[in-house]
Amino acid sequence: QAKELYSKKLTALNPLKIQTIHSFCQYILQKFPIEAGINPGFKVVDEFKANEIITDIRRNLIAKSHNQNLLFTAIEFITSNLHDTSFFAVIKSIIAERNKFYNLFATYNTADEYSQHLRNKYQLNQYDYESELIHKLINKLANYPKLYIKNCKNTDQDLVTAYNNFQSSNTAEKIANIEHFINLFQTQKLVPRKMLLSKKTREEYNNEYKILHKIQDDIISFCEQRKSLNLVFFTRYLFILSREIITAYEKYKALYGYLDYDDLIFKASNLLTNMESREWVLYKLDGGIEHILVDEAQDTSNELW
Repeated sequence: QAKELYSKKLTALNPLKIQTIHSFCQYILQKFPIEAGINPGFKVVDEFKANEIITDIRRNLIAKSHNQNLLFTAIEFITSNLHDTSFFAVIKSIIAERNKFYNLFATYNTADEYSQHLRNKYQLNQYDYESELIHKLINKLANYPKLYIKNCKNTDQDLVTAYNNFQSSNTAEKIANIEHFINLFQTQKLVPRKMLLSKKTREEYNNEYKILHKIQDDIISFCEQRKSLNLVFFTRYLFILSREIITAYEKYKALYGYLDYDDLIFKASNLLTNMESREWVLYKLDGGIEHILVDEAQDTSNELW
C-alpha cells in the first residue's frame, strides 16, 4: 500500500495541493479578485522587485527633499544617526514594519502631534532643546559651592580640581567644556561612576562626597532628559520620513498592480472575514476544499493564523 501511495497521488483526479500560506492566499485572491477589491491581474513583489522599488523610492525622495527643507532635515538627521545602516536599509525596514506605522498614523495625524505626546510622556517642555537643557544644568550646578580636600589620592584631587575649575569658568567656557565635565561622573560606557572618591577620602570628607554625589545625580538626570529629547527628535523625523516612504510604496504598487507578501495575508484575511461577499467566497471555497493540514503551525504569526 505504501508503494502505491505516490503513484495514486500523481494520477489522482484531485491531487493534493501543497502550498505555503502565502501561495494559498495568492490562490484565493486570484480566484476572487473582484470580491477582494484588487486588480485581477495583480503580480507579487519578489525580493528582486522589492529592491528595485526601494531604489526608486530612495532616488525620488532625495530629489524631492531638495525642495522640502523638513524632508531634507529628516533624511539627514536619520542617516547621520544610523552610522552602520544605509538609507536603503532604513527604507526597507520601514516598509517591512509598515503595519506598525499605520497604527501610529491612525492615532496621531501629524509628526508634531506625536512629538508633543512624547514630550508630555518624558516631561519635556515644549521649548526644550539640547542648548536649553545644558543651560538648566549649568544654572543648577552654580548653586553648589567649591570643594577643598587635601592629602588624598591623585584621582580624588583631580576630580575636585576639575570641578572647581569648571565652577570658576564663565558660561561660554562651561558650555564648551560640558561634555568633558559630564564624563568625570560617568564611565566610558555612559553609566554613573560607582566610586567618585576613594574610601579613605569619602570617610574624611563626607560632606564634600555628598555634594559630588548630588552633582552626579543632576548629571544623570540631564543625560536622561537629553536621551529623551533625542528620542523625540528622532521619532519626529522618522514619522515624517516613514509617511513619505509608505505613501510612495503604496502608490507604486497601485500604479503597476503589485501586491507584496504582507498584502497577500492581509487582503486574503480581509476577504474571508470583513468583505460583504465573504459568505459567497467561503461557500465557493468549501466546495473545492475537503481538508486542510497545517504543518509547522508553531512558526506562524497572529496574522497568519
